[in-house]
Amino acid sequence: MKNKEPNVILSEPQSVVWNWLESNNGVEEVFFGGSAGPGKSWVGCFWQIYRRLRHAGTRGFLGRKVLKVLKQTTLNTFWEVATDIFNLQADVDFRYREQAGEIHFTNGSIIFLLELAKSPKDPKYKKFGSYELTDGFIDEVTEVPEMALIILSTRLRFKLINNCKKMLCAGNPANNWCKWRWISNKTNSTIQLEDWQRVKLALLESNPNKEFVATYGSNLDQLPTKERMRLKGGNWNVIDNDEPFFDEFKVEKHVVGNLEFDPDYELLLSYDFNYDPASCLEIQMRDDGIYVLREYSQKGGTLALLQRQEHLKEITAKEITGDNSGHKSSSSSGSNSDFTQIEEFFDMGVSRLTYKANSRHIHSRKICRGVMHLLPFYISEQGCPQLIQEIISAKPKPDGGLLKDDGENRNDLVDAFRYGMNYYFSNYQDIVDYRDQIKALEFAKLPNDPNNLES
Repeated sequence: MKNKEPNVILSEPQSVVWNWLESNNGVEEVFFGGSAGPGKSWVGCFWQIYRRLRHAGTRGFLGRKVLKVLKQTTLNTFWEVATDIFNLQADVDFRYREQAGEIHFTNGSIIFLLELAKSPKDPKYKKFGSYELTDGFIDEVTEVPEMALIILSTRLRFKLINNCKKMLCAGNPANNWCKWRWISNKTNSTIQLEDWQRVKLALLESNPNKEFVATYGSNLDQLPTKERMRLKGGNWNVIDNDEPFFDEFKVEKHVVGNLEFDPDYELLLSYDFNYDPASCLEIQMRDDGIYVLREYSQKGGTLALLQRQEHLKEITAKEITGDNSGHKSSSSSGSNSDFTQIEEFFDMGVSRLTYKANSRHIHSRKICRGVMHLLPFYISEQGCPQLIQEIISAKPKPDGGLLKDDGENRNDLVDAFRYGMNYYFSNYQDIVDYRDQIKALEFAKLPNDPNNLES
């Protein structure tokens, strides 16, 4: 079989991934993720064909959750790369054994097509126990159980190139094990990769085919907001929640790109007191609605958090609220309470409302849902990314309270948000009155009708 060396130009993300895969650098596992469309599947197919042609008698695989879908999607990309880039001919340079799910090259190399969905009869993927593989590519790995990756990694031991096993995984953002393995953990701290792991994230715009970028980008723009954030924006924090605590919250309605402080209105700082992390939100009630401007989360307690708020000392028109527990001294705040530290830092007193016990979760939920349903209510996507995700993912307990734990359901910023809304509105009627006030102001600003002779 003649050696067919392709001459292609890879995008910057594709080149980075390629160098990790082909360099003798000890890298065993590469995750190529991000938005839809930057050529993740293409480079995976290209790499598999390249290795099979260049290294006779080796064995790779293409894997996806469902074999039928693999044949309808990834395999179509594979055939395009094989014919258009490598100029290979079926039944000349390779033979496709569809029933067996194998592609045999004339130099003795093989590519196996693998279904990676979990079977109740084979939860530990014993069906792969007899495979002896050189390397492999898992497409749309975010749809696949982690156990499939783990088991297949143990099967990479046949004619290893440069004596190093190689696994490429590609996928779009998802809030599952892929995120926790390669991107960030359940408290959104960045993952510390092992020496043998590499991650490259890319967006649609990195695809060198600009005509494809324009057309596909327009298609992605038609998706619902959360799907657009995930598949076009490459956002790993978008979460699906079948039972939301804040069921009136709508990303497309309440999230805006950026919000700036308006000096014509008072600034509310709403705190939730913990040591790891302490949290705070900047909120403003204006004539036309509620605006959540910026979030703060800081390890080290209240004092550490306040050091990040030095610039807020310049704002004289502000109020302070937060968790009622902040009036007690604790190991994290020392002999002074958290609120005392805040008062000394800003040289101002805190709201008398902070001495009231925190509202019950059920009451607080009613207030927050009322704000989202009845009022113009906006959260800055740029200033409050974690708060948005906490609001989306927050779930109720069976008794109607807010589900909280030390893992992915900490909801520290959600607590700061609840305290802020309870500061503005003590009951549902307060929200209705504020809505009517906004409407009255809007009506007063309407221009006179020139057709009305009495105006």
